[in-house]
Amino acid sequence: MTIKELGTLYWLNHNIPRELQRITELEAEASAPSAVKYTGMPHSSTGYHESKLERNVVRIQERKEHLERMIQQRNRLEQFIDNVPDAFIRYVLTLRFIENMSWKEVAYTAGAGNTEDSVKKAVLPLSERK
Repeated sequence: MTIKELGTLYWLNHNIPRELQRITELEAEASAPSAVKYTGMPHSSTGYHESKLERNVVRIQERKEHLERMIQQRNRLEQFIDNVPDAFIRYVLTLRFIENMSWKEVAYTAGAGNTEDSVKKAVLPLSERK
């Protein structure tokens, strides 16, 4: 696991609630009463006609699948952190990648004279492992 991969936790934690909101909006739009439908109007020459409701149902399903992938990725990254055997490194990773603290904030919170560089160096060997 690399530091870059762990860094995606920030974006996942930011985007998961937004994706939930998009799904809620699409579901509300799909369940809202639709406008008057006119029959006998010309359709496309291809003969294929998809209603707005059908498009929304497909979009909702695609969004839900995307949301599930993001949640699975977040869970995998959090599980990696939870399984780090060294308590200090696990604490540093939690502060940095789950609580989204800067390296400087992590060093201050960890205390014991830690610096920004010392906490970065503490997790570096972990991120270089395969």
